[in-house]
Amino acid sequence: MKENQIMNNSKKVNFSERGRSKNAVSSFFSVKGYGLLAGIVAVMLVVGMIMGYASAKSKTDSNKDPELSNIELLGKYVFFDKISSPSRMACVTCHDPATGGTGGVSGVNLHQVAITGANPHTVGNLKPPTNAYASLIVPLFRPCPFGVPGICGGNFWNGRAEGNAVALFPAGATKHIGEEIFYDTGGTKFTNSEILGYSIYFGPTADQALNPMPNPVEQNIDRQAVCNHVANAKYAKLYKDVWGVKIDCSSDVVAIKADDVTEEKAFDISFKRIMLAVCAWQASADLNSFSSKRDKALAEEADGKFPLGGLTDQENLGHDLFYGVTSLLNPTGKSAGCAGCHSDNPGTDTGEEPKQLYADDGYHNIGVPRNPEIPPTFKDDGTFIDPDLGLAGLTGVNGDNSNGGCSAPGFRRNCDHRGFQKTATLRNVDKRPGQGFTKAYTHNGWFKSLESIVHFYNTGFIGQSTANSFGITRCPDGIETEKDALANNCWPAPAFANPNQPGSPTFGAVLGGGRFGDLGLTLDEEAAIVAYLKTLTDTYTPKAPKPYK
Repeated sequence: MKENQIMNNSKKVNFSERGRSKNAVSSFFSVKGYGLLAGIVAVMLVVGMIMGYASAKSKTDSNKDPELSNIELLGKYVFFDKISSPSRMACVTCHDPATGGTGGVSGVNLHQVAITGANPHTVGNLKPPTNAYASLIVPLFRPCPFGVPGICGGNFWNGRAEGNAVALFPAGATKHIGEEIFYDTGGTKFTNSEILGYSIYFGPTADQALNPMPNPVEQNIDRQAVCNHVANAKYAKLYKDVWGVKIDCSSDVVAIKADDVTEEKAFDISFKRIMLAVCAWQASADLNSFSSKRDKALAEEADGKFPLGGLTDQENLGHDLFYGVTSLLNPTGKSAGCAGCHSDNPGTDTGEEPKQLYADDGYHNIGVPRNPEIPPTFKDDGTFIDPDLGLAGLTGVNGDNSNGGCSAPGFRRNCDHRGFQKTATLRNVDKRPGQGFTKAYTHNGWFKSLESIVHFYNTGFIGQSTANSFGITRCPDGIETEKDALANNCWPAPAFANPNQPGSPTFGAVLGGGRFGDLGLTLDEEAAIVAYLKTLTDTYTPKAPKPYK
């Protein structure tokens, strides 16, 4: 197993300094408050487990892709298989490696943004978040120092795939994959150490994987049908190779239950094992290659320091502005404040970390406008589902997606959390199959270019000096899309006001983190930041697996 594959499962030892961890072992130490030493011990345990697992990888097989273990290969086959009803949608439909793990259709990104489901009469209401490097997201935890006080981690834009055996917000959290998958139907626990070692994949991305297939607006196929599909697939043998038992798609009630359900059946356990395999592939070096221009240039630099000889002056300047580094290119140390949110450890990281993910695992509201081109969606009772609600959809009382529980008191679990979305990694932020391909940015895809969103970060606070210097105003009613806003040199009102913007009712609240909206950058400096962001594109792209024989 390659070094970067080992690191993919353990992240960086210094993340314990943030009081956060990837898996249940280190989460226990972090949540219980055992401190830095225990956190480091926990991470060392994880790395040891992964290295031991690497040595247990099976012998070369003609069906294997390079560097993939059986569980990773099983997950890859499932990921690329059209397991849906009708059979027209796969995981890759929403998470295309050619676009950095998000929407793979340029025209959809340009307008609708949300992906049409397997049932062509349905559609989601958000841009698919990238699955690349998502395996490194840590379980939802509190307290944390970034973004919304007390909440970091979790997968999905609103964090509802917590990755915790006992959910912090049970009313809004998704189901969890845990120790129940290591028992047979009768309640006897497996003893094979390699199988038990698959617990390294437990976490938010494993929990996230449970959701798209049964979702009626996504793959629209129930768990038992997924189990039967895999049982009848040519690659079904991999399931037995991985789990040591034949796949069981029966309705027999299992003896061992997960913490978050009252009853599970054999097909539920098989489904969870299948989706943990998907998570295993998403944690592999096949998807998380750390192969960008920046990565290669950093590795080739003798002292591992910026400026990098493999980057242009413009790209190096972008880095210096991103981090506020004083240099020959940036003699005044001017800072765009990007690293305040897009850094693993804001305040301490310099951008010279080999495995930097450019995300603080926090939640932030940057004042993104509503996207009128996303079709409205509703609950079964006709209640509108607000796509811009963000974290409040998890933390709101009773998981109330209609208003985020704004009427109830509590642990800031109300209006304060509306509009706060999970910080996205900047890796592969510009990855696309061709120059004419449109990507969408932010949770609702309102922005269609890096140039546009960086300009918004610079000038988004209407009435402040930077916006005024560009003559930017608030858009009048009827100007709603990015195209129209740019043509009229204005920004529409945010879906939910950024609490750090002067004039906001909550201005001064410790909610936003980082810097935003009035950065004082010139157009050339904006362009330098964009150039730097483009160096984060992986040069390697995973391909669909060959037909199983």
